[in-house]
Amino acid sequence: MSAKAERGVLYPDLYCWYVLAASLDILVTAIVMAYYGAVEVNGVASAVIERFGFGGLIPLKFATVILVLLVCEYVGRSKRVTGLRVAQLAVVVSFFPIVAAGAQVTLAHASGMLVSM
Repeated sequence: MSAKAERGVLYPDLYCWYVLAASLDILVTAIVMAYYGAVEVNGVASAVIERFGFGGLIPLKFATVILVLLVCEYVGRSKRVTGLRVAQLAVVVSFFPIVAAGAQVTLAHASGMLVSM
């Protein structure tokens, strides 16, 4: 392996999916809170929103993204398959809130619970 390949990240495609999921999570959270009256169920995120507003959630989310990517890289450098599994799990788990919010929005529309703008 070349020196340049050694410096690259281990799982770039998975990282792109993970960053996409994290970004969508922020967007979907904003939508369901603003238009559907939802509340943040994550205690830490809820406290950040309470103290700093929704804008405070963005640095929190991306700090967690950086932490997960660093863990994947650290683990993957010594145990490549384990790092891959951690990265895959991070992507899958990150899409759960998005799918759940989509289901909630669908149910809210079906029952006529859309909050007026």
